[in-house]
Amino acid sequence: MRYALCVMRFFMTKNKIILTICLASLFGLFAGVVGALIAKVYIFNEIPYLEPINLSSDNYSRSNLIIRGAKKVIVSQDIKVEEIINSTYNSIVGIFKKNADNYYQLNNEIESGLIITSDGWIIAKALPENSKNEDFIIITRSNEIYNIDKIIKDKMTSFDFIHVQGVKDFSVKSFSDIQKIKNGQLVMTASWKNENYLTSIAGRLNNSKLVKSSDSFSDELVLTNNFNETKDLILFNLNGQIVGLRDKNNIIRPITHFQSAIQSLLKNQKIQRPILGVYYINLSDIISKDIQYKKGAVIRKNNLGISIIKNSPADSAGLREGDIITTINNTELNKNNNLTYIIQNYSAEDSVTIEYLRNNEKKKIEVKLGAY
Repeated sequence: MRYALCVMRFFMTKNKIILTICLASLFGLFAGVVGALIAKVYIFNEIPYLEPINLSSDNYSRSNLIIRGAKKVIVSQDIKVEEIINSTYNSIVGIFKKNADNYYQLNNEIESGLIITSDGWIIAKALPENSKNEDFIIITRSNEIYNIDKIIKDKMTSFDFIHVQGVKDFSVKSFSDIQKIKNGQLVMTASWKNENYLTSIAGRLNNSKLVKSSDSFSDELVLTNNFNETKDLILFNLNGQIVGLRDKNNIIRPITHFQSAIQSLLKNQKIQRPILGVYYINLSDIISKDIQYKKGAVIRKNNLGISIIKNSPADSAGLREGDIITTINNTELNKNNNLTYIIQNYSAEDSVTIEYLRNNEKKKIEVKLGAY
């Protein structure tokens, strides 16, 4: 009996020793990990396990694009561009001259067209002046052939709006906001022939003189590459949004140039653009000792001596030369929002509230925009 008790005491003592050793080892390991973390954070200014994960190979020499979201992941630039190409692929169609044989070589298109509505509206560089619906056909990426039932010309931009029959599910991409088109922004070119190039926006060039019109655009996008060898040019940003289109004069027009025309087209089946009827200087673009205001649009004469078009909505509302328009429907006029862009974002015959300064006195009027 005494022998059995001795054996039990021996094993209990031995188990306590083993348990003590295990606990000591565990606490030692934990203390080491915590010490290493503290050293990294406070001595080396590093937070382990929270850095972005680089999915590109170590010997990959091209630049990488960092996509930041819920998780920080680095995706190689060519992978992102390939995603954009694939996502925009079905938004571009080819416009072909109709022939009697009804055979078409896919690289013999007249123009590339950009789908802008799911029910069959397409925008493309202007076709010949006397073109008829039956002269052309549309071919999609899936090689479906569609007849054209309408061609509506936009004289302001030298583009045509084309409608095809029997469509309800065309693939459509969204438009980029003009304020989000920035210098240095990466963009991708696209066309029917898959002439895809990665480039960037060098700036926005304003071809007009100091005095601008509230009723016509005067700016264009400039790229770091000319791409003169590319006949058609449609620009997308890396979110897959449409940024701009190149016209027959090689001017790259921001996509926002077409918004009011598209709104009118969908509403009235014709193109009507809004008219205010003033010429102005954007105060954000100039520095002058004579003018105390740094934002807004001051009404001034153009080179023909006209500041307000006779019988225009501005004339009927009583606006005068020297008035400084500050807001349209509570949207402030500034460097990013000039008078032309704000007015052209509305539809013809919309009513807007204009706030302005006359002899330093604040005034407000309601104006119904005209149409042309």
